[in-house]
Amino acid sequence: MSENKIKELRDIIGNRSFQTKDALEHGVSSRMLSFYTNRGDIERIGRGLYIFSDYDVEVDYEFHELVLTAKSIKGSVICLVSALSYWDITDEIQKDYWLAIPNNHPIPKGRKRTRFIRPRDLVTGVISKNIAGVKVKITTPERSVCDAFKYLDEEAAITSLRSYMSQEKVNIPALLNTAKKLKVKKVLEIMREIAEARGKDYPTIDRDKFRDYVSWLTDQKENTK
Repeated sequence: MSENKIKELRDIIGNRSFQTKDALEHGVSSRMLSFYTNRGDIERIGRGLYIFSDYDVEVDYEFHELVLTAKSIKGSVICLVSALSYWDITDEIQKDYWLAIPNNHPIPKGRKRTRFIRPRDLVTGVISKNIAGVKVKITTPERSVCDAFKYLDEEAAITSLRSYMSQEKVNIPALLNTAKKLKVKKVLEIMREIAEARGKDYPTIDRDKFRDYVSWLTDQKENTK
């Protein structure tokens, strides 16, 4: 009977983490959970947090501790250097974990290697994502770039924009709309310069991406008439 319960839980959970209460809701008792953890079928990755041992975390392994830290802090969002590193749009080495928390939340004490910001807007450009088996909130690539211009030095910010623009999947309208909502004028100014240079100047932008920008710019002008 317990083997069937574990199989059912595995089918329902899939490749994500789960808590003790999730196991209980699906008929897996604390004693059964302990048994299968000791047997190696399940791995305990945090306090009351588990994943099935056959989950492949190789790709996201370097972010494992980061997501566990984020998971342990209510309302937190992975941001800035941590988010830029995850999206592979920065040259900076992630020495600390960067988390955004609601403006009315106190900054947690005693958190080593963790840096906090409290932005007013924690909705724009924030998504939920399964990383290393843990469901967390993280800023989108576009929001991450905009935040870089608000909180990091100019060199790091421009590097993140250059890296973002050089990727295959670039959503220029999303970048510009995010910058507009967050009032990051520097991003809008740089992109305007790119348009005026017909996409030939820094940072490099191909014809399709340039066309996306021109389309967005045209729409904005029509909306302001």
